[in-house]
Amino acid sequence: MFSVLILLEILLRLYFAIKIGPDVFFYGTRFYKSVITIEDRALNYAEKERNVVLHENQNNNYSKYYPHQTRFDKDVNGKRFIVTINNKGFRGIDIETRKANNVLRIVCLGASSTFGYGNRDQETYPYYLQTILNADKNKIDLTRFNSIEVINLGIPHLDSEAIYYLFINEAIPLNPDIVTFYEGYNDAAIAQVGNTGITTIAKNNIRQTFRYLRIKKWLLTAKLMNELFRNKVSRYDWQYYLNYNKGRSEFLINNLSLINKTCKDNNIRFYVITQQSKSFLLPENKMKGISYEEEVRIVTNKIQKEPITISELRFLVSSILMESVRKWAKDNNIILIDGIRILNNDRDCLASHVHLTPKGNYKLAEEIARVIILTYKTPET
Repeated sequence: MFSVLILLEILLRLYFAIKIGPDVFFYGTRFYKSVITIEDRALNYAEKERNVVLHENQNNNYSKYYPHQTRFDKDVNGKRFIVTINNKGFRGIDIETRKANNVLRIVCLGASSTFGYGNRDQETYPYYLQTILNADKNKIDLTRFNSIEVINLGIPHLDSEAIYYLFINEAIPLNPDIVTFYEGYNDAAIAQVGNTGITTIAKNNIRQTFRYLRIKKWLLTAKLMNELFRNKVSRYDWQYYLNYNKGRSEFLINNLSLINKTCKDNNIRFYVITQQSKSFLLPENKMKGISYEEEVRIVTNKIQKEPITISELRFLVSSILMESVRKWAKDNNIILIDGIRILNNDRDCLASHVHLTPKGNYKLAEEIARVIILTYKTPET
């Protein structure tokens, strides 16, 4: 079998060397003169720059960073900065497992938007939330607490199932008083729902992705197969959307229900936050004036007439998931924080499909703080 693959690789190289140019025969070697691809740049950026997309510390059905692992990120202007990974393998300062008696502890669950892609340590919404609540702590019923601690447990790429396992293994031992959940887009982006946690994580593991990119970089056969596959699945029409969407709301709601039940069993207040996103269908200069709901209508109208892009598909599915979250929260008396509404007039705060600028994170933190101040009561009261 191996010899057949080698022969196929040699034949492909000879064929394209004749058709395109002799340097193609040396594809994947230092003698190959073609322009560096986007995939090559992504591979070099992630592995040489130790980008935050890589978190290889595999645990019980979820992954995180290794304690005090060195990681870097870049802001919207391309400026590189260090990201602090603490003693538990999460973003922020070191965490004491045992909570002090005078501390109100809040744990923020989520993925890259909670972690803070493209944001410095002091620009994430969990960081802003702690700052705002401590400044306004006199507005909260603090019969037992005189300081507020917000812990960022967001890990990029995790879906709701992986976040549930992370919550059980990492958040519960920290004995939080409040848990927030800000995610949903990743459940719209994963290839398939309904698998076990470890299978889901394997599909989203960025290390595996870059291994594949390296193979494409070396083997012309792998590169050609990738191009053929990508062209085959390039049309996302209405029927594809209907099939793709099956089971996703149930998947997300089931995991939220598991988190909620565990919170109730441990006397933890649970807050769910709706997540802003965009489809990239609209020009950047029109984002501020178009609401989330209006963009959903625009993309829905488009798919009924013609195929849409993968970004538009995920945006549309994500909007369905957010509606499911709203209904679930209402039916189960869960406090819902409307992150979509609070950012609707400032959608230029979306630095990417789902990640927020520092301004967006601050506005989101303000709304979370406002709702907590209005609704939180200590167990004694």
